[in-house]
Amino acid sequence: MLTNRARKWALPWMLIVFFALACTPEPPAPPHEVGESVEHGSLSMTIEGFYVGSPDFVDDKNHSAKATDKNTKVAIIRLAVTNNGEEATTFYPQHLASAGRMIQLSTLPDPETGERIPIEAITLPSNIFTTTQIQGDIKVQPGETIIDDYLFKVPVVDAEKLLVLIPGVTIGNAAQVYRYSVANAPEEIVSNDVVAKGKPFAIDGVSVTLKGTSEAYTELVNTNSDAQKKLKFPFAYTTEIVLKLDVTITNKSKQDITYDPSHRSNDASGVELINTKTGRSLKRVKLPAKALAKGQTKDPVTIKPGKSFNDSFLFQRPTTSGNFMFLLSGHVLNVKGLYRFSFSHKRSEPVKPDFEPYKKAAEEAAKP
Repeated sequence: MLTNRARKWALPWMLIVFFALACTPEPPAPPHEVGESVEHGSLSMTIEGFYVGSPDFVDDKNHSAKATDKNTKVAIIRLAVTNNGEEATTFYPQHLASAGRMIQLSTLPDPETGERIPIEAITLPSNIFTTTQIQGDIKVQPGETIIDDYLFKVPVVDAEKLLVLIPGVTIGNAAQVYRYSVANAPEEIVSNDVVAKGKPFAIDGVSVTLKGTSEAYTELVNTNSDAQKKLKFPFAYTTEIVLKLDVTITNKSKQDITYDPSHRSNDASGVELINTKTGRSLKRVKLPAKALAKGQTKDPVTIKPGKSFNDSFLFQRPTTSGNFMFLLSGHVLNVKGLYRFSFSHKRSEPVKPDFEPYKKAAEEAAKP
């Protein structure tokens, strides 16, 4: 039995211990695992996967920027967000967020010090995104699932697992930070396939095939309303040999697509021919005013589901034979991504066209 003196000293110590226990913070809950969902309102979110690859990039108008070299790889945290409700709900991507609100990747906290080794996020210009990134706040429709990628340098840390911190504001819960752990073994994904000439390349149901390549003095047509009217000599053909690339576009989707290759703009964004040995680009051919290559489209074309359309692109003639890559930006077909085609080309000596009919027409037109 405690004496009065013992009770006098024991009570303060008991109170100190009680308050110390009461004020000790609870250890944080274990991080969520890949595939586990967190929810706020009608939105559920999870990490769909941890990858490494070489993504394609587009600007904020979905015009494809220069393709990433396949040897330049980045780590990718891929979020999947689903609307389980009955009304459209906003998702808030954090690609342009300040440092404190960005999604973070790091090692797990050290058990003794709590320190984490951060994995550097890859910061892109404000108008550049990958083809799988959400470019701004977006309404997620009922039942819809969207994905959004976040880029980091490939981890080189000696750690079995990594920690991902996702600000809850992404799904409207600004007071929460969601914690996930991912195995430090990202799965490699191929995002920049290259197909050979003659084989189809499809993105979102829109297929493009590089049907053929040829060197020629390409015949031209007048772009006035009378499409059959021949141009006067010497503008009936290209004045120099050019490299002509013939393509077929097939709409395998369920919606109309608009094809707009901008042939009149010889430096149109996202249309490029590269010598794979030198890495140099060949210029698109600038034609005389009011002229197009025969078979080229002058205006944007609507391609119905199940229908195909043929077109061609003109480039300066390569100085040597060799291997080349043709890049066609998906924005000319209203899809995100970059069509890539490889082909071998051998220089030839095309026969010059017969200008006599055009000369005679010009002479007749010049008579009083």
